[in-house]
Amino acid sequence: MTGGSGSRFRSDHTRRDITEVGPNETDKKFGLTKIADFLQEKLMEINAHDYNAINQHKKLIEDKLKNEFEVENVRFGGSHSTHTDVKNLSDIDILADLGNFTTDKSSDQVINDFASAIRERLPNTTISSGVMAVTVEFSDGLQVQVLPAFRYRDGYRIPDPNGKGWISTYPKRFSRELTSINQKQSGQVVPTIKLIKSICDANNVKVSSYHVSNMAVNVFKHYAGPMTQQRMLQHFFNKAKSLSLRPTADPSRQTQYIDGDLSSSERKRMARNFAQIENKIKKATESPSLDTWKDIFKK
Repeated sequence: MTGGSGSRFRSDHTRRDITEVGPNETDKKFGLTKIADFLQEKLMEINAHDYNAINQHKKLIEDKLKNEFEVENVRFGGSHSTHTDVKNLSDIDILADLGNFTTDKSSDQVINDFASAIRERLPNTTISSGVMAVTVEFSDGLQVQVLPAFRYRDGYRIPDPNGKGWISTYPKRFSRELTSINQKQSGQVVPTIKLIKSICDANNVKVSSYHVSNMAVNVFKHYAGPMTQQRMLQHFFNKAKSLSLRPTADPSRQTQYIDGDLSSSERKRMARNFAQIENKIKKATESPSLDTWKDIFKK
């Protein structure tokens, strides 16, 4: 599964909207420059994963599963597969590809078999079986969730969270759409999604990572504004306050709606939170305020 390319690099577009101000507004130019630099620093923090440790843990699990089962490949899933992962916030999900769907075992049987094998390899590590995945808690604080998956059409069969069977999911469909829109928008959608997730976490907005990414795809599909994080963040929260009031279809078809479990009151609360963040960003951008931007990211 692939995600938006180039998401971890500094963009040449970061300061483009500085040229939009009048030639005599030196203070505003300086303020926008400081804000642009601050947002780039936030992205560096967000991207500061220990990828060596993550890849070592993944390889250790992959080697054991390949020895014990007919696992053909182990790959990242979720936000790590789309490069929208945020340090200390995003789960580390990996899919254990078991080939074409041919099994008479229930999903909980396969999960328990995976857990037993990993426990044998890591006897001093905390390992637990859930309804969809095995969770491995490494001593360095990293948690890896291992999801058994059988290939099915252009997607996978994965454990059903509501029972012991298997459900179909097509994650590449969303990944391809995100990649296309990110490229169309000069590679700025993926880093903006990372900042959105961090802002939502800092402001205690209860919204899933996948929900944020899908709203961003809808918001930026026809975006024609300045390619700067300030303006793109403001645009997202402006549109998201309306989008959050209605269900968001799941492009992976794992469920009908990504946010189908939200009540009307929860949707309204989310919309209010998005509106409040939008207002903060608007004020902090119109009268450049670095302190306000710092407050937006502060827990």
